[in-house]
Amino acid sequence: MVTAPLAVTGVQAADYSIALKTGTGLNEGVTLNTANPHSAAQPAVVFTGHATDTVQTATLTLTAVQDTADEGALETATVGFGSGARAVMSNLDRASGSGTGGTTATGTAAVQITDDDPAITLSMAPANGRVTEGGALTVTATVTTAPSGASYSIPIERVAAHSTAVAADYSLAASITIADGATTGMTTLTATDDTTDELTETLRIGLGSALPAGTAAGATAHLDISIADNDATVASLTRTGSGGITEGGKAVFTVSLGRALVAGETLDVPLVLSGV
Repeated sequence: MVTAPLAVTGVQAADYSIALKTGTGLNEGVTLNTANPHSAAQPAVVFTGHATDTVQTATLTLTAVQDTADEGALETATVGFGSGARAVMSNLDRASGSGTGGTTATGTAAVQITDDDPAITLSMAPANGRVTEGGALTVTATVTTAPSGASYSIPIERVAAHSTAVAADYSLAASITIADGATTGMTTLTATDDTTDELTETLRIGLGSALPAGTAAGATAHLDISIADNDATVASLTRTGSGGITEGGKAVFTVSLGRALVAGETLDVPLVLSGV
């Protein structure tokens, strides 16, 4: 009996399956071992001998799994033989402790797997994602394969963990429509023009989880946007108390800012004293 462990590289175990091909005259006296240290993804071909044939051949089928994940345009699965504890070995060699002995494993087989899942990506204009309050930017959804027979509704949503901007700071549709036969769809994000003096805010929008059936998120599944404030920072001066003071007396004034300073920021507020 000769055990020939297979080693498959270049793809994930979930992307394929391996089995002995069925058919008349195929794989007589051949089995597939998936027990430890082998597995369903890295099985071993076991030759147990044939009643008449002096040379045995194992014929296997590698099947690419139909999934909904965007894995890029092309993957290459390379099938070869194992090594070390999974080296090709005869049971006679194993019993005698002679290692692989006269058993030598050579050759590899490469199989290219083409991904057929339409991938959806996001882009924006301007590309730097900077918008000032009252301004707008365009968000575009692109799919690698145009829908046929119906349009796609692409959900987009705010990613809270990466956003300081809240719903009141902008307006944006909940989805982008890609029409039947088209590969792109667009919508507009508008930054709210409020009267609040505030820091520049960040907003991350991304593809929602309920993508159209058979599609997957592509390489650019989210966008990072910054919303710049257009309201002046207000410095105000007020006096505590009222009335006059006598020589030697004191009057207390307070200078306040309309917003908090960012880390490392300083703001000079020059004062002017007049009338004396």
